[in-house]
Amino acid sequence: YDSSLIQTLNASECPKLTDNFFTQIAKTCTQLQSLNVSNNKKITDSTVIQISKSCLQLRVLNLSGCNNISNSSIIELSTNTLGLEELNISTCNNITSLSMTELSKRCHLLQKLDVSSSKIGDPSIIEISKRCSQLKFLNVSFSWYN
Repeated sequence: YDSSLIQTLNASECPKLTDNFFTQIAKTCTQLQSLNVSNNKKITDSTVIQISKSCLQLRVLNLSGCNNISNSSIIELSTNTLGLEELNISTCNNITSLSMTELSKRCHLLQKLDVSSSKIGDPSIIEISKRCSQLKFLNVSFSWYN
């Protein structure tokens, strides 16, 4: 079986899957266009960075509830996956306005962004709304400024 052909993977809420597993998935499933790893507490920045470097066709990424990722993940994503159209980072408590500003500078194809229950503030939300001209959906509910 050629795993490099996989374009969509939903591995949400799989508590036994490790950071290493997702790193290997990123390295072998290079044609991924949609990835849902929401609520996987073991995912770290190193995995998201590997995803951003290996899965250059990525259009949709759901990282909601992945609390071990930080701004460095989002900055790498915004640098490497310029075709990103949907990003969900709701309840990712270590992501702040810093990475959202970087995201707004590079990911101009972004159509859907969910930053609910996060530490994203007004200045970065304004930057996103100005720079991401394709944005159709923005969820900032329960966000609190940091």
